[in-house]
Amino acid sequence: MKEKIHNSVVVRFIEHRAGVMNQAPTKQARSCSIYRAITNQRGATLIMVTIAMVVIFGFAVLAIDVSMMLLARTQLKNAADAAVLAGASVLALDSTDTEGATAKAIEFAGLNVAVQEGLSPVAIVDTDVVISPDGHLITVHTHRTMKTNDPVSLFFLSVIDTASGNKGNVEARSSAKVRAVCATDCLKPWAVPDKWHDADSNGAFDPGIDFYAPGSEPGGTGYRAPDDVGQLDTITLGNPQAQPKWPASGIFFPINFTPVSGGVIVRGAEWYETWIQKCEPYIVGIGDELEWEPGVMPQKTEKGVQQLIDQDPDAYWDGKTVVSAYAVSPRIIKLAFFDPRIPFDPGRGTVVVAQIGALFLEDRFGHGSNQNIVVRFIKWSTHGEGCDDPGSFMYTVALVPGPEED
Repeated sequence: MKEKIHNSVVVRFIEHRAGVMNQAPTKQARSCSIYRAITNQRGATLIMVTIAMVVIFGFAVLAIDVSMMLLARTQLKNAADAAVLAGASVLALDSTDTEGATAKAIEFAGLNVAVQEGLSPVAIVDTDVVISPDGHLITVHTHRTMKTNDPVSLFFLSVIDTASGNKGNVEARSSAKVRAVCATDCLKPWAVPDKWHDADSNGAFDPGIDFYAPGSEPGGTGYRAPDDVGQLDTITLGNPQAQPKWPASGIFFPINFTPVSGGVIVRGAEWYETWIQKCEPYIVGIGDELEWEPGVMPQKTEKGVQQLIDQDPDAYWDGKTVVSAYAVSPRIIKLAFFDPRIPFDPGRGTVVVAQIGALFLEDRFGHGSNQNIVVRFIKWSTHGEGCDDPGSFMYTVALVPGPEED
């Protein structure tokens, strides 16, 4: 009997619990469930926000140090560019002056600054300057490294690399090449016979007797750098219509532009005078043909030459360069030298350009058809079309990809 009563009580308890569980949750129960869910989401969001903040801070740290390294790289590259161009300019005047080129590169690197602890001059040494055996290519290495004892001071690198001591390594390299220029504009409207070996010493070119082989070695003829650099020559105004068949040395003749192969030739006394004082716009190169300008136009020649001298009266040649009040003295001129083996045509004949000389206008004397110009051969940096002529008086210096450049 007692056992039946106990079992019935158990059955009723189970049925009651089952009924309670099957009933819809009360409003209070639902509120508790939502709260627990919200509470759990807020906790997850807090974790995600914390992780995101750590990642963002990491990127910020990286951005600061990377920006510092990039700034140093840009500054070192600028210093290397300036240094290598300065060194190349020395080599352009004398390809054997490697000591002078190295010193000039070091000097110009030091005129630039780059970040280190703060901003400080870029210091390089002799071993940071490499010059090719022919003296035509120079490479400069600038640095902020632990190895060279001038690293960049950073802020957060040690967080990633504890052994770094917050010091970064940055390097840059630049190379420059010296190249001859064999075609350019802004020539003065005169042509001069190129130099030949005058076997009979009569001052005139005599076919079959005199020797002319421009650029030949050894004992080559033709005006060449560096052999003729610094040489003084006096040239006299001549009239191509009054010349013998073969040219005489030391004479300059009026010419027209453009080259014969370049289209319409611009002629006339007005243009002749303009081009003495200013810049003719046509590219003239070795191998081009130029047409004679009839007559000598002595008054226009005298006036034009004197005006060039008067613009820069105190300029002078110091043994290597022209010292002037101008960045480029108006007394520095370019002239076409023509092949003497081509006979004169008494009409509107032409000459073939064998060399283009860079010269300093030292002086002039005489008047009328008996006027003379004193010129000195120089080496000069100018624009134009490059070539591989080692005897050119004109050159250009340009940045190029180097064998060790980054």
